[in-house]
Amino acid sequence: MHSFGKIVEVIHRQVIRDAYGDETVTVTGIDTHYGCAVAPRFPDSVESSQLAEPTERYRSSVIVGYTVFLPADATVGAYDRLRWDGEEYEIDGLPGDWSHPMTGWTPGVQVSARRVTDG
Repeated sequence: MHSFGKIVEVIHRQVIRDAYGDETVTVTGIDTHYGCAVAPRFPDSVESSQLAEPTERYRSSVIVGYTVFLPADATVGAYDRLRWDGEEYEIDGLPGDWSHPMTGWTPGVQVSARRVTDG
């Protein structure tokens, strides 16, 4: 991967819903990946009225999450979480498994993540 990349842990979770709709979450394992690329994601366009704080009205960019590039052998599910630099992030959408259509080269897995806010 990348010589100066981050250490990213994939926290594998299993979510089970009972007949009443209550969820039980179980951590089933943690995989550690070294040299991962982490890049901030910005919205395509932000109207000043969409910003959370009036003091932020004139900011030109707002980070809405991160794009994380993991090794090709990484396994990531929709209910898993990512952790790097002591912070935990939830998966935002489905992971993208990149592969070259002509050669089969697989440079890695792309995952969108956002900060966990529910504790």
